[in-house]
Amino acid sequence: MLAVLLGLMTTIALALFQVSQVTYSLRDILISSSFLLLQLSLITAIAIGFSVFTSSLLAILFTFAAYLMGHLSRDLVAFGKLSKNPSIESATQALYLVLPDLARLNLKNQAVYGLLPSPDILLLNAGYGLLYTILVLAIASLIFSLREF
Repeated sequence: MLAVLLGLMTTIALALFQVSQVTYSLRDILISSSFLLLQLSLITAIAIGFSVFTSSLLAILFTFAAYLMGHLSRDLVAFGKLSKNPSIESATQALYLVLPDLARLNLKNQAVYGLLPSPDILLLNAGYGLLYTILVLAIASLIFSLREF
């Protein structure tokens, strides 16, 4: 469903670009849309993971927090380095390693300006998104199988 809706929104955006006579790179827009699909899939997997062992309200709150922290994770590490406190630095580094780095999958601005990373970096980031999604879903499946109803 995410892919269908994202495809529809991308088609509408491309039609609006065409009508408005905005210059754009179709390749960059499609790459950005595919990475947005990866990001949405990862957020959905996190929501499923939280919903396995918490209430629906807590799952929503935790997923929203993971989304925000995922976009701010690089800033969190920079903040830890600025503090010059070893315990804060190690705590922010640990959070960076645990939380998803959603900035890797956010290519909207780069696509608009035609500044996409090299194909090697794109493949690494796509692999990161896929691996993280699979890992979260595997953990959710394991927790769900251990639950007693």
